Amino acid sequence: MRRLDQRWHELPLDRASSGLPQVYAVAADLAARVRPGVALPKLGPQAVIRQLQVVAWDACAAGHTDVGALLADLRRGLA
Repeated sequence: MRRLDQRWHELPLDRASSGLPQVYAVAADLAARVRPGVALPKLGPQAVIRQLQVVAWDACAAGHTDVGALLADLRRGLA
């Protein structure tokens, strides 16, 4: 998560805005695993990475073991 956070903050705003749907999709997937049926609000590029951190932590705490791989794939996709 730390490397993804760093990568996200290095992106120019236009690139972050274009990557926003990818980040939101991963966050929404993780949130749905922990709280099915609860919609994840769509936040802008400034806040979405924090939102992802929270739902990633929740998913890990709930025992989902593939969170690290999902975050690594997301980071590579933003490169």
